[in-house]
Amino acid sequence: MVALYHAYINGLAEHSKQVDRACQNELGISGKMFKISKNLVNLAALLLGMWGLYAGAEPMHVFLFVAFIINGPEAIETYILHKDKDE
Repeated sequence: MVALYHAYINGLAEHSKQVDRACQNELGISGKMFKISKNLVNLAALLLGMWGLYAGAEPMHVFLFVAFIINGPEAIETYILHKDKDE
């Protein structure tokens, strides 16, 4: 069990290093800055979704809007991480 935990932690550390390198090369920002901005976008999407529901918007439209906004930074991260592998 301990070995599995250490393998998981090492995998997370390696992924974090990959994100940091990719962000430095492609976007010119650190990986931490990218993660902070990604979380701020997610928080803004949540708040906009709550406001939309409060204002009377159709729940399915709000859900799609929030999902679209949240997937934007995720798609950027996936793209920059796999860009080098594709070339």
